[in-house]
Amino acid sequence: MAKYVGWRWYRSGLARLARSMPLGAGWTIGSVLRALRGGSPCRARPLRRVPGVAHSGQGSNRRRSLPCGALVLIVLAAHIPTLSWAQVETDDEARIVLSEDALTIDEGGSASYTVALGTRPSRNVKITFWRSSYDIVIRQNRGPLRFTPENWNVPQTVTLAAMHDDDAESGAFTVLHAASGGGYGGVPKVSLDVTVADDDDARIVLSEDALTIDEGGSASYTVALGTRPSRNVKITFWRSSYDIVIRQNRGPLRFTPENWNVPQTVTLAAMHDDDVENGAFTVLHAASGGDYDGVPKVSLDVTVADDDDAGLSSLTLEGIVLDEVFDPATTSYTATVEHAVSSVTIGAVGDDGATLTMPQDQDAELPGVQVRLDEGVNILEVQVIGGNGRTTTYTVTVTRS
Repeated sequence: MAKYVGWRWYRSGLARLARSMPLGAGWTIGSVLRALRGGSPCRARPLRRVPGVAHSGQGSNRRRSLPCGALVLIVLAAHIPTLSWAQVETDDEARIVLSEDALTIDEGGSASYTVALGTRPSRNVKITFWRSSYDIVIRQNRGPLRFTPENWNVPQTVTLAAMHDDDAESGAFTVLHAASGGGYGGVPKVSLDVTVADDDDARIVLSEDALTIDEGGSASYTVALGTRPSRNVKITFWRSSYDIVIRQNRGPLRFTPENWNVPQTVTLAAMHDDDVENGAFTVLHAASGGDYDGVPKVSLDVTVADDDDAGLSSLTLEGIVLDEVFDPATTSYTATVEHAVSSVTIGAVGDDGATLTMPQDQDAELPGVQVRLDEGVNILEVQVIGGNGRTTTYTVTVTRS
């Protein structure tokens, strides 16, 4: 705002005429100004005698010198109407002053800045706000800011809060400030740029990190998105083995900006196989579309619990004939030996991945373990432990006469 900081001669046609106006004692305004500019002694024109008035000194042509300071006061006192205030522009402007040009706020958080005026207003000024989005809340419960000619340069604090949203994108918003009153009605509006840093991650959300499925059975889990996508998103699957079947007849899962957080069910089925080992597999999930391109793939670990019992592919007693022909499905056998036979060597071969042990001799290493026979009945056991943890015990009862 401009300020009245000094006097200036009002340069109009009337002012120029005023320079020649007589001030008395032979002085004109013009002569006074010339004397002041030149720094020379202030000299008056010859004084004229006035009938009836006593004059000091002699001679009609005698000049008198007047003090310049006194003369200037006389000029100013007598001719103030011929002078006027002049506005001299300064560097100060009537403007809204913000402490920040821009703010960054974490989603769910808040940040503050201050507002003041650039110059003293002629009367009260009101600052109102406009925000470009309701994702920004202006915590200014008193309504507009109000400044007076006394507090115009005292900063007032404004706090902005950023609301949570469902997307994974940072937001760019504007808060506009407008002034009214006190000579501020026409000053430019001032904007504050606000960036909201989103705290949501675009991600694939599984209800489970891992699943265990019995061989021949099935199990389910759900898939959803972590944030609202900008457009439709497709979830595709990849499985590490055909022993796993994804029962998702509709093909890929599809999510929209409307159903992004509604879980969709996926069912996995475990196929039968011939081994006796549990299976360890992976199902990988990948997203595309709707600002989900490039988000990390998510894997589900799947364990298939084998339902097959481990068995023996062969069982022999060296030099001894079993009473029954060996069948892997048959787990109990008998044999008879002469008294002279005091030991026997057991030969056993298990299914692939199976472990063979003898409960009566934990240190025995099959096949080819020699076992001592006592007189009478001897019970020989061979345990087969499959990779799935299931155990099958084969028994041979040997009678020594």
